[in-house]
Amino acid sequence: MSERRVIWRFDLDYVPWDTADAADFGHGEPAMVLRLLTAARERGLKFQFFASTRVLRAFPSLGESVLNEGHALDWLCKHPTRHALAVDLFARIGHRFRGIAVVRPTEVDLIAASEFVVSHWPVTGHAPVIPQRLPELRDFIRGGQSLADWLAAASSELQSESEVVVIAARPQALSHVDPQLLVFAELFATSRQPAFASECLTLGDISSPA
Repeated sequence: MSERRVIWRFDLDYVPWDTADAADFGHGEPAMVLRLLTAARERGLKFQFFASTRVLRAFPSLGESVLNEGHALDWLCKHPTRHALAVDLFARIGHRFRGIAVVRPTEVDLIAASEFVVSHWPVTGHAPVIPQRLPELRDFIRGGQSLADWLAAASSELQSESEVVVIAARPQALSHVDPQLLVFAELFATSRQPAFASECLTLGDISSPA
């Protein structure tokens, strides 16, 4: 079997006025993003970030920090009709997104203009669709399961035969259930096993022609 790829996906969607998410997970996302960037720097990892339009409006410096550290930043598409707004907000931080992540079953024409789409849900479009078999951490917990359950599922996914494994979490949820990144440290260590490619790529990297 060829070397397998692990994609570390982090979705930026926190804003202080989102009372539902704040009630469940608190306000720790900005600090957790900085902790993730430090962890990536120390371990030589490259992360795949997605940002929603509301985050880019509220915290444009967060997107700039991600880009300045050499990570990938693409659009977290919660509302397909905001495509033009997303293009504009990314342009304000000097960046053009290549792909999108969708958060629900989606069928939209704008997918055809994207280099890739990643989704845990069914998607109809013309761009390459990269499946994400493991639910994102926040959705897992909201489904009534624990951090330990998610770690077991993520570890199982890493041991699967999949050539591309996407491990996804929202920093806001991480700040609440794994503030010191102890669980993610276990997963990072697993991804350094010989079965995995030594080079840490992003979704844009693996979707590009060789």
